[in-house]
Amino acid sequence: MTARKLPKVKNLIQRTTPEFRRKLYQVAIDVGIPPGELASLMGFESSWTWSPSVRNPSGGATGLIQFMPSTAKMLGTTTDQLAAMSAVEQLDYVKAYLARMPKWRMPGDAYLQVFWPAGVGKPDSFLIGEKDSTELVPNAKFSRGRVYAQNSGLDGNRDGRITAGDVRARVLSILRTSEAAGWVEIEEEQEMDASLIEAFAKALGVAVEAIVAALQSQQLELRKMAAPDATKAMHDARNDALSGGK
Repeated sequence: MTARKLPKVKNLIQRTTPEFRRKLYQVAIDVGIPPGELASLMGFESSWTWSPSVRNPSGGATGLIQFMPSTAKMLGTTTDQLAAMSAVEQLDYVKAYLARMPKWRMPGDAYLQVFWPAGVGKPDSFLIGEKDSTELVPNAKFSRGRVYAQNSGLDGNRDGRITAGDVRARVLSILRTSEAAGWVEIEEEQEMDASLIEAFAKALGVAVEAIVAALQSQQLELRKMAAPDATKAMHDARNDALSGGK
C-alpha cells in the first residue's frame, strides 16, 4: 500500500448511506475502536470512497480496508466476492477481521492491523521496512527494501526505516486531520443503532435495580439498629404511666 494524499472536500462520509453509517458505528463499538477512527481508516484505505469494490492495481487489495487475497481467503471469501458485496455487507468482514486484533494494542494499532498485523502491540521501534534492504520479511517472500520503497511516505523522520512508531504517528496524524476537517464526522446520537440503545437502557435498568436493592438493605439495617432503642422507650413510657409519672 502506498501513502495517499488527503482529500480537500469536507463531509466525505456523507457520500455513504445512513444504513452504512449506522452499521459502521455499531461495528466500531463492537470491536472497540472509536467510530471516527474506523471511518477514517476505511476512508484512507479506499481513497476516501468507502467503496467495497475499489482495488489497488498492485497486489489486488480490495474494498473498505483493502483486503488482500490471502486475508479474504482466511475469512472464507475472495476479493472478487468482496468486491461484489454492498458496503453494508462488507462491513461484516471488516468486523470479522478487526475482531482478530490482540487485546494488547496502542492508539494507531487498528491501522497496523490492516497495514502490518505483526506490528500490533509491538514497541514503536519494531522494524517493518528499511531502505535498500535485501532482508526478507519473516514468513514472506518480499524484502524489507521493497516494503520501504512502496511505503516510503510513512518514514516520517526520513531515517531510511519504517517502524511501527512511524506508522502509528503517520496514521494518527491523518485520522486527527480527517476528523477535524469533518471528512468522517458521524452524528453518533442520530446514527446509533436501536440495539445499542436497548442495551444501554437494559444496563441502566440493572444499575437502578442494584441501587434500589442497596438502599432497601441499608434501610433494613437502620431499622434493626433502631429497634432496641424503640423497645426501651416503650418500656419507659409504660413504667411512667404505672407510677403516675413519678
